[in-house]
Amino acid sequence: MFDFLTPLRDVGTAGVIVRVLFAILCGGLIGIERSAKNQPAGLRTHILVCMAAMVASACGLFIYLKLELMSDMSRIASQVVTGLGFIGAGTIVV
Repeated sequence: MFDFLTPLRDVGTAGVIVRVLFAILCGGLIGIERSAKNQPAGLRTHILVCMAAMVASACGLFIYLKLELMSDMSRIASQVVTGLGFIGAGTIVV
């Protein structure tokens, strides 16, 4: 259906660049909304968190697809959820 998106599904340069830009866009939108409400963790924080989550996911894909190592693609990315839990807990405590 969306055959033009097929090159972006790979872990090549174009796919990674598009994913980074999309992570910056999503993190920026969330950060702008939080900054407008004067809440902690604004634009830069959310952009960095979204980019770090994207890099962790891309690393799992790269290890599985390019290096052809028998590993679970979601193991690295699952640690992002744990890290976000610590960030959320720190925000609630403070």
